[in-house]
Amino acid sequence: MRTFFIEGKELSSLIIGSSPFCGSLQFKEKAPVYFKKFFEQPKNITELLVHFSKKGYNCAHLIPFPPMIWAAKESYKRLGYSFPLIFTIMPGDMDMQWNLMKKLDTVVVSLHGDETDKLNKDTIKRFSESCRKNNVIPALSTHNGGITIPWVDEQGFDISAYLVPFNKTGAHVYPSLEETLKAIKQTDKTVIGMKVLSCGDLSPREAFPFSLPMVDALTVGMVTKGEIDEDCRIFEEYHHLLGQNRKKK
Repeated sequence: MRTFFIEGKELSSLIIGSSPFCGSLQFKEKAPVYFKKFFEQPKNITELLVHFSKKGYNCAHLIPFPPMIWAAKESYKRLGYSFPLIFTIMPGDMDMQWNLMKKLDTVVVSLHGDETDKLNKDTIKRFSESCRKNNVIPALSTHNGGITIPWVDEQGFDISAYLVPFNKTGAHVYPSLEETLKAIKQTDKTVIGMKVLSCGDLSPREAFPFSLPMVDALTVGMVTKGEIDEDCRIFEEYHHLLGQNRKKK
C-alpha cells in the first residue's frame, strides 16, 4: 500500500470515495439506483468500507450525512479498529455536521466546492479556524480548480490540501483541464484527485497512469467488492507514478 503524509498523519494514497453513496447526480441514470442501494441501506456502505480496509487501505472520503456516519461507526465495530476519514462538510447546518464528525476518526475536513468556489475570504478563513478548533486538518474541495487553487494560494490561507476533479477526458473539470493541471503543478499543497474515472466513463487502467503523477492521492467511488479488488490491483501496478509531476514540497 502506498501512503502520503499530511501534517504528520499517514493516509493511504487510494481512498474510497462517497459520491455513489449519496446517489450523486453525476452518475445520471445510475444515481437513483445508488441512492437506494447505499444511502437508504447504509449497511451496504459498511460492507465496502470493511472490505477496502481489510485490503490494507486505511482511508475513506465521506460526507457527514447520518447514513455515512452510521456506516463508518459500524465499520469500526466490525473491524475492531478505526481508520482515518476525510470529510467534506456541506453548506447548511455545519454545527450538526461537526458534531457528527467528532464521533469518528476524522483527520481532514474540506469545505464543499459550492462554498469554496465563491472565493469568499471570510468564509474560507472561518472554515479554517473551525478546523483548527476541532483539531482536524483544513482542506478545500473545488469544482473550479484552475481558478480557485491559484487564488487560494495567493491569499495565504491556513489550508493544507485541495480535493480537485480532473481526468483524462476533461469531464467535470473547470474552467479547463489545461488550467486545472497547471494549477495543480504550481501548488505546494497536498492534492487529492477526484472524478479521475470521469464518473465511470474511464477504466482505472486508462485513468490511473494519467492522474497519479499529478497527485498525492486519489479518492475513487467504488460500488462493489469486485470494483474495490480491481481498483486496488491496478493502483498497485501504477502507484510508483504518484506525484512524479508535483512541485516538490
